[in-house]
Amino acid sequence: MGCIQSSPSGVSNNGGAAPGKVRKKRNQSVYGAEALAFAADGEDETPKKSEMKPDSTIRANMGIAKVRYAYLSKRGLYPDDPDKPNQDSLCISADNFVGVKDHCFMSVFDGHGPDGHSCAWFARDHLHTFLDKFYRQAHAKAVKKCNNGSLTDSNPANWPPVMTPMYYKAAILKSHLRCNEQMHKSNDVKDQLSGTTAVSVGFHHDYLIVSNVGDSRAILGVMDEDGKLKAEGLTNDQTPYRKDERDRVKKAGAMVMSLDQLDGIEPVHENWEDTNGETIDESGDPPRLWAKNGEYPG
Repeated sequence: MGCIQSSPSGVSNNGGAAPGKVRKKRNQSVYGAEALAFAADGEDETPKKSEMKPDSTIRANMGIAKVRYAYLSKRGLYPDDPDKPNQDSLCISADNFVGVKDHCFMSVFDGHGPDGHSCAWFARDHLHTFLDKFYRQAHAKAVKKCNNGSLTDSNPANWPPVMTPMYYKAAILKSHLRCNEQMHKSNDVKDQLSGTTAVSVGFHHDYLIVSNVGDSRAILGVMDEDGKLKAEGLTNDQTPYRKDERDRVKKAGAMVMSLDQLDGIEPVHENWEDTNGETIDESGDPPRLWAKNGEYPG
């Protein structure tokens, strides 16, 4: 997914923020990270900061859980491109997100390609907004269905919790699709060779709902029987290593090859093992997507 409709300086259209300061919107949303590394006046587009982190952890109620959360984003080292912008971004929407008490929705975005930072910025600024819209629409329909076609109270905070995880997941899927559609319609970003991953976790009542596009991951820390903390993945990487993903993109018209296969150095094959990243790709030549009639990403 890759989407953008931001102001020229890379700061969200929702209002400027001084470099290094966290900007908040309604529902106590926190936005970061690389947009905060640019001047808010739009006159200087030189990165001022390569990382973003909070002054301290933040306490909040999320569903039935009481948690603390924090965030950190730091640009990697690029010797050949020292001024490359941080292409990672994040958004945390808490404090009754989508009109539900103690609901929270957290997302992380990892841009790729020459304009990947802009793609990540748009997803940061819009994915949560689309989910808020589609969730409220679905919730209103569900409440009307329970009330024989009428809304007795216009305040979503007073509506009964009739939204099941199935409806919530449908709203998330629709939000990702709309976000991608709006990117393609925008003239403010060159998305042909760029895009972004998106991984999100929603705390909704007593459910934890996870969604992802691309190969960014949500990880859960679990205490084992020996009292040791271990990491468990909550998502499956969406990459050409997966056969179902290769079949999907080829059906849409893409080719799947490594660089050596594209250059004729290695025979064309699909002997890639789907281990969800558990095996290190030591060759450094993973399967990639290419346009069917050209040597550029498809």
